[in-house]
Amino acid sequence: MAILDVEKGPSVNTSQRRSLRGQTTAYQGRDNASNDKHSLERHSMRISKWKSSALAGALVASFLGGQAIGQNKAPAEGKGIAAAEPVLVDLGPEKGNLKLRTRVFTVEPGGVIPLHDHKDNPTVAYYYGGALSEFNVDGKAGGERGGGKAYADGRSVHHWYENHSKEAAIVVVSDVVKQ
Repeated sequence: MAILDVEKGPSVNTSQRRSLRGQTTAYQGRDNASNDKHSLERHSMRISKWKSSALAGALVASFLGGQAIGQNKAPAEGKGIAAAEPVLVDLGPEKGNLKLRTRVFTVEPGGVIPLHDHKDNPTVAYYYGGALSEFNVDGKAGGERGGGKAYADGRSVHHWYENHSKEAAIVVVSDVVKQ
């Protein structure tokens, strides 16, 4: 049997080629080189038809379901989140009475930080422990965040997070806010 690679189509190893060559000779009576070529062409056509049918079915199902493949529905509410009391530093009247705010969040396994934007408060977040999966406003996965790294979320970011790991994620978040 051929191995299906969705990007490259079917691939056949040497022993499979020999097997195919022998089968087609018995059924069609052509020479081996011709049989190998025709058998592979028919096999490729069957796989191409199967891939087309499967893709069409998946697209129809995803649109009937209201979401495209690989997308998740944005949660409206958070769960499994604990936040320490924020620490605020007044930046003074020359900075428009803005404050630097730092908070520590703990997101338990299975926890969710709901959909939010950073239009009015760009942030820098340091992932002290654990990891979170990020999703953008359209539900597409944005990747994992964690591993003792800091990340910036600018004014155009609109996203949410989910903790799919087996450990709590601890995140230190700083932003500038009006208060």
